Amino acid sequence: MRLRLTLRSLLIQAAWNPTDLLGTGLAWGLGGSRATTEGTEPDSPDDRGARWHFNSHPYLASVAMGALEAMRRAGATPDERDRFRMALRGPLGAMGDALVWAGGLPAALLLGGTVWILGGAPVGAVVFFLALYNGLHLGLRWWGTGVGLRHGRAVALAFQRANLGGWAERARGAAVVLAGVVAGVLAVVAVEWLDRPLPWIAAGGILVAIGQRRGMALSGSLPAAFALALVVLIFGLAPLFGGP
Repeated sequence: MRLRLTLRSLLIQAAWNPTDLLGTGLAWGLGGSRATTEGTEPDSPDDRGARWHFNSHPYLASVAMGALEAMRRAGATPDERDRFRMALRGPLGAMGDALVWAGGLPAALLLGGTVWILGGAPVGAVVFFLALYNGLHLGLRWWGTGVGLRHGRAVALAFQRANLGGWAERARGAAVVLAGVVAGVLAVVAVEWLDRPLPWIAAGGILVAIGQRRGMALSGSLPAAFALALVVLIFGLAPLFGGP
């Protein structure tokens, strides 16, 4: 059952639409499990448009799939499952965005870029990135299905104990550090290509000015922008004072 739900979660976005969002995909994913269980009937397809509105981060939607299946097996009514599904939307969406889009994906991209910048083959860097990123989302889907099936309506407590928020913070921190590493290496390489540091001084000054003017409007891009600006300024000014 866990494997079936995990595999079906891979296609949860295939029927995405602006009305039901991920609801149609969720209904299809759970419909496969209902069809293989004796003595149970799937929910009527006639009211899926109204009852199966659902949104979440696609990689954590497996948590909802597993929990809803466990509740159905435990005898929860359709109304109870509907209310529970609606309650899961916000936490799963927010945590998935923080963990994957703001942390895991940038970190994986920057790690792949670092491999290439440090001399790795381009194909090797791409394969390395794909292995990291696919390991992340496949692992999240498998974990989410298992947690949902084991805990059912109590999945929120298990979700909290997993401390995904802490992992999201670590991933974002790693992405910021890697952005500084990549920017530093690129700045060193670029300065070696130029006889004059003035363009780098100008570029660094522009980045600092943008950061000061825009402030928090740059949101998650702000740390990376300042890191890049400082590196550019340092390596741009160094040749003026006899530095490397």
